[in-house]
Amino acid sequence: MFLNQDIVGYKKGFHYWDNANSRWISYGGEWKDGANSNGDNLIYAQQASANNVDVVVYDSGRMGLGTDRPEESLEIKLPGDNDIQISSVAPPNAPNLIFYTTNGTDFANRDFLADNEPIGYITAKAYNGTGKSGDLANIQIKSDGVHTAASLPTKIEFVVTQENSTGIDAANPQMVIKNNGNVGIGINDPVLPLDVNGSAIIRDSFLVGSNAGIVGSTALVGKVTIGNVSNPNATDLLEVGGNSYLRGALKVSGNSTFVGKVKIGTTGIPTATLEIAPGTSGVGGAPLKLSSGTVTTTPETGAIEYDGTQLYFTPSNLRKTVLTAIEFSYSGLSLGNIPAHGTVEVGSVPINGVRLGDICSCSPYPNIEASLIWQCFVNADNQITFRLSNISTSQVYNNSTNWKVIIYN
Repeated sequence: MFLNQDIVGYKKGFHYWDNANSRWISYGGEWKDGANSNGDNLIYAQQASANNVDVVVYDSGRMGLGTDRPEESLEIKLPGDNDIQISSVAPPNAPNLIFYTTNGTDFANRDFLADNEPIGYITAKAYNGTGKSGDLANIQIKSDGVHTAASLPTKIEFVVTQENSTGIDAANPQMVIKNNGNVGIGINDPVLPLDVNGSAIIRDSFLVGSNAGIVGSTALVGKVTIGNVSNPNATDLLEVGGNSYLRGALKVSGNSTFVGKVKIGTTGIPTATLEIAPGTSGVGGAPLKLSSGTVTTTPETGAIEYDGTQLYFTPSNLRKTVLTAIEFSYSGLSLGNIPAHGTVEVGSVPINGVRLGDICSCSPYPNIEASLIWQCFVNADNQITFRLSNISTSQVYNNSTNWKVIIYN
């Protein structure tokens, strides 16, 4: 019997009846000539076809297992468990999945790859509601520089599809391994062995430097060790061996101990236990600023405290107020004639910031007439009084005098 078209379980061609098995058998060899419903010429394996499984080879060389319309050079389309296994029995020559890519017009006329050209991809796709999606995740193996006979640099890029997107951004991989071994996360051209564009969380110990003795120590989980730390411990979250520079902000929620000198605001080796760079005139430029708060109930030796009004220092076990001063210069003040054994005052001289009860000290410069003694005091908030007394037996005339005033409050 000649079947002039495909039907379920049978392909076009000659068939004979096998009475023992009660079925029609295709006549001829295992591989039969045929075509699919699209008109593509092919050969098919009749034994598989008899079991409703398509195994075909196009005239172009394209192969399909489980489909007679392969979309790629090789397509395996089987329901359920559809794994691919490559087995070997001759170690160390284990199985390899090899990507071999060249430039050129054909295999007989090959050429080197240019920079950033693909060598091989491992790609994942999924159903998008209407059919097969585009690339959703890639492991991209590419050239990483122009290839020559003496230099064939490569890189590996890892790309995934982000939420609320339907495909990868192949030009901006999430992670890359460059030809020099540098690993970039969120950056295409890492400049260090690990270059992360964004924040990072380390959920175990983080080791930098030459102290191999603490690698794998479960007691050190959650800490950072940088440099050659001779005796690391499990209680300190960060240990740095050697000099270090921090360029930027550092937030520490907890206690910190610096075994050595510390310099803040500039580079170089510190020359004191704590060295702070000079301030600037702009907002936020103070070299050191104390926040106001409640002073300790029990004085602590060496403590410096600020309650919003007064600054305190405790040199031993007794808290003392640190005097703050307002300096003021007053030029060209003349009190005129001062009679023998007499006194003359000039009051209500304005100085902002002084208060009643503040200590006032004043001194004339460069000099003042003989036989005069002087005094100044705060007579009201934001005001002071100058007083000159004549201790001689004759009148003294006070000419224009310059005064330097210091108010302690």
